[in-house]
Amino acid sequence: MELKEKLKKARSERKVSQQALADSIFVSRSAVAKWEAGLGIPCAESMEALEEYFGVEKNYFLTDKPDEVIVNKNVKMRNVKVVFGILSGIAVAVFSVFLAIFVYLIDPIFEETSFLYTKSVIQNNFEIGVNRVANTCYAAAYECAGNAAKIEITIPDEYDGIPVKRIGGSYGRGLPQPFVISFAELYMNAPEGSVYYNTVFTWDALQNAIKDDYSVVVIPVILNIGENIETIYYVDMDTYYPHINDDGSVTFYHPAVYVNCSENNKFFYSKDGKLYEVKTDGLVKDFEYVD
Repeated sequence: MELKEKLKKARSERKVSQQALADSIFVSRSAVAKWEAGLGIPCAESMEALEEYFGVEKNYFLTDKPDEVIVNKNVKMRNVKVVFGILSGIAVAVFSVFLAIFVYLIDPIFEETSFLYTKSVIQNNFEIGVNRVANTCYAAAYECAGNAAKIEITIPDEYDGIPVKRIGGSYGRGLPQPFVISFAELYMNAPEGSVYYNTVFTWDALQNAIKDDYSVVVIPVILNIGENIETIYYVDMDTYYPHINDDGSVTFYHPAVYVNCSENNKFFYSKDGKLYEVKTDGLVKDFEYVD
């Protein structure tokens, strides 16, 4: 018979509660409960007090293997700790994988979601869309107002500490804002109130709608792209800006780019004035390049 059984039997025969026994031998009730549950054995002093209380011979409550209870308990506790450690490690690993997948999937969504672009500002003649949630900006329209003989523009690397990662984007409720090089201020001179030549033309409109004599002048623009640009989202270079000459003829000014891309950019590179994707070595066809 084990200690726990002997103790329960002795206490039952004496008709004494665990609390009364605990008070008599100066231990806690939980200590008595542990002994009777087989989760421990009394120390030498408590064992002697038990023997004296119940009037039994010395070592009466001991079994042939008095340490077996504690050994088994320690083994169980060690096994529990090992299993808990393994399960905790698996849980952390699974959580890390799910977190990585979540970030991988959701980050592009945050970058694409137009209503997260809550601010549109002008910086260095560029219209910049700002998305603080995704920590990204896009560069949209550039207004040329300088000397047309040599136009060189550089896409900003950042705005207010937020990197400019995209060329073109969508703003607010989905308003498209393409990257476009505007000559409106530089060349367009239709009289106020004019219903003609007061807008930007596309190539198709130029071919099909214009009946007057006109000419087209291509203006080369050096476009410098920094290391932060990751995405070409929306580019519009089908733009022809009308200028009414003194003799009444019309000249349409049209931008084309010669691209210089930073050697530190991991997504794009430039060659002979044209932009290519690093991943595919393919030409970025969104731009119209200088011949």
